[in-house]
Amino acid sequence: MWDTSIRTLWDFSICWKISIIAMDQKALPLELVRARLNELEKMRTVLVNIQRSMEEIMAAQMEFQGRIDEEEACLYQLKADFFEEGAAQDDDLSFKVYWRWLFTS
Repeated sequence: MWDTSIRTLWDFSICWKISIIAMDQKALPLELVRARLNELEKMRTVLVNIQRSMEEIMAAQMEFQGRIDEEEACLYQLKADFFEEGAAQDDDLSFKVYWRWLFTS
């Protein structure tokens, strides 16, 4: 999503550059053209920085999701181990304790 919007803005800015350059230079002073091109370069830099930031955020989000998945897997394994140990001792009591623990944790 961000990648597409940044590319769209960048494509627009390139078209704008071309249209400025294509204008009659007598009607548009060269200093003004240079100033506009500098503004476009600044916009491009900002857009590239936004894209990099979004990529970093996405990478951090994926890493965080991986950690959550690992923690959930450990939790489910702990619950399964607890249930198996309790079931070997007393089926009825361990089942009640397990379900109470499952829904309160």
